[in-house]
Amino acid sequence: MSACPPLSVPCRTWVLLLAAISPGCDRQAGDDYRGEPLARLTGTITSSVDDPPATLRPLLGWSNTANPGGDTGVVEEADVTLEFPSRYHFELYRPPRDEGLNDYTRGGSQPDEARIGVAHIAAWPAEIDPQAENVEEPELYGIAEHHFLVYLDRDVQAGTFSAQLLGGELEAGYHVMDVIENGEPGCQEDVHDCMRLAPADLDTEIQIRIDRAELLDIPDWT
Repeated sequence: MSACPPLSVPCRTWVLLLAAISPGCDRQAGDDYRGEPLARLTGTITSSVDDPPATLRPLLGWSNTANPGGDTGVVEEADVTLEFPSRYHFELYRPPRDEGLNDYTRGGSQPDEARIGVAHIAAWPAEIDPQAENVEEPELYGIAEHHFLVYLDRDVQAGTFSAQLLGGELEAGYHVMDVIENGEPGCQEDVHDCMRLAPADLDTEIQIRIDRAELLDIPDWT
């Protein structure tokens, strides 16, 4: 893992096109009942600095590095509840949009592969709109340094690139993945980090740590 320098790619991709979620309340899309969520995430927001932002937006940033047109980030929304001062809960009622899925089937030409969404889990100062034009990276924000959220549009089959990427066969749907730094046992990549299914999967407690941008250890799976 490595901290992203200003304007670095692809790390900056998720920073510039994040899913902004309003703090302090449940996001509701009208009064219609939407059924049970596809996934629930829970965890804590901690700070390594004495002056963290007073109000934060928990964020999910989906990155698509398999897009033939180049790396892209996707703006999405999720429901969130904050328990003052530091706990959060996400409820996800739908998959990420197609633009957020890395299509390893290559448009269906390799049907044994899967379309996979990978998201950083973060917290952004509420006074900064991450979707604004020419937005600059804030001095302070938070990131889950040890976990990714992934979405699979189908079961991952043995012997595929999808299985290699994720460290094994997984069922379709949302999963929480542990980050294994490159060079550590289980990750022999020379440059990038690896991910493996977290033992507790969606019940994993996910810590978002706030620090100065240059000191955050941002997972890099690409």
